[in-house]
Amino acid sequence: MKIARKFTLALVVGILLVFTASVVVQVNREFRLFKLDIARDARVLGGALGQAVERTWEMNGEEEALELVRHSTQQEDHLQIRWVWLDAASGDDYSAVAPTGSLEPLHRGESVVLSLGEAPGTVYTYVPVRASADRLGAIEIGDPLVDERAYLDKSILHASIAALVLVTLCALLTWVLGVALIGRPMKRLVDHARAIGLGDLDRRLDLDAQDEIGELASEMNAMSARLFRARKSLQQETRSRLAAIEQLRHADRLATVGTLASGVAHELGTPINVINGYAQLIREDSSTGGPSSDAAAIIDDQCKRMTSIIRQLLDFARVGSAKSGSTDLRDVMRETLKMVDPLMRKQNIELRVQEPTYELRVGVDFGQMQQVVANVVVNAVHAMPEGGQLSVWADRQRAMLPADGVTERWFVILSIEDNGIGMDQETATRVFEPFFTTKDVGEGTGLGLSVAYGIVEGHGGWIEVQSEPRHGTVFKIFLPSDLHS
Repeated sequence: MKIARKFTLALVVGILLVFTASVVVQVNREFRLFKLDIARDARVLGGALGQAVERTWEMNGEEEALELVRHSTQQEDHLQIRWVWLDAASGDDYSAVAPTGSLEPLHRGESVVLSLGEAPGTVYTYVPVRASADRLGAIEIGDPLVDERAYLDKSILHASIAALVLVTLCALLTWVLGVALIGRPMKRLVDHARAIGLGDLDRRLDLDAQDEIGELASEMNAMSARLFRARKSLQQETRSRLAAIEQLRHADRLATVGTLASGVAHELGTPINVINGYAQLIREDSSTGGPSSDAAAIIDDQCKRMTSIIRQLLDFARVGSAKSGSTDLRDVMRETLKMVDPLMRKQNIELRVQEPTYELRVGVDFGQMQQVVANVVVNAVHAMPEGGQLSVWADRQRAMLPADGVTERWFVILSIEDNGIGMDQETATRVFEPFFTTKDVGEGTGLGLSVAYGIVEGHGGWIEVQSEPRHGTVFKIFLPSDLHS
């Protein structure tokens, strides 16, 4: 049952009980007053009639006196007036209706008032009259209380109607107030709690109430806000942990490939040097030129290309031994962008650079950091074969390590954004894998971004990639800052 209904029912029952008790008390009081009034009137009437009977008895005899009593009965049609002898046997015409024992006060000259019979009953009043010297008589006046009972019944009916009207008005008023002050606010609280249970923690409940319901609404809003913050924190921690797991998996793959690359590079180094040596001998013996000399030159060029690839493999395999240093990232940006400026002009690429006025110092060797920036910038240039715009900016802000996901610290962030061909999600997750490339054969080795990632990771940082096909790519390089503020 709803609270408003309970409250209304309780109030109605309470009003009915109080009103019923009040009516009962009032009816009993009026009934007692009726009896007192009847007894008083009967005593007065009996006293006056008794004196008249005594005088008539004395002057005209017993018969005239009893006739006077009978005549009085005819005058008072609602009263039953009789002459009774106290010593008359039961069943005699002059015997009293009341029991003989209850009339004992008459012998002492006192009046007697009795209520006899079933409700509404009859009030009998006995007034002693000493008309005879040897017998004691009395005037018996009986009032059947019919009119009084009719009046009381009418009073009870009116009181009941008034009670019904009052209860109805109180019930309606209580129902309206209960719905307005309790029912509707409680329904909104229930809906709000149901929304919280379904995960809608952004909703706020505004109740303009300064009572317990208003306090409950405020507490529910505070609870919702705390749950929202806790959920955001949990989501952030979950994302950080997933990123950390992915970083660990990626680092494990890089370490495995690095070990393999190091072994392959050392194994291929000696045969390539031998081939290059024989190519040099052929070129020296073919001083006059000819096909042999041209072939030797081609072999020499390809050996140098393979040597460059092997050097990159060795650099990739050695990224675990990061070089320490203190470098202002702004200097690295300027020098690297100046170095690749001819390539960008050739590709018809517009360069936009944004850097702060304060130092962005990181604990990375200048040469290694330049290699990282160059690899990422060249990759961005290659992603815009028909020209475009390259945006480079750097700043310092607080962030959390993906492997930690809890503690914040200061990082220097270098962002390199292009509006080139972009990548799908599957490609973006593999760009740092060694030998993975989307370029044509002979245009790339797939080691540039792997080497860059290894250097950054070796210095306690990481690289994030955001890309969509035909919407460009953003590389964000995070490195621990040497400055704290």
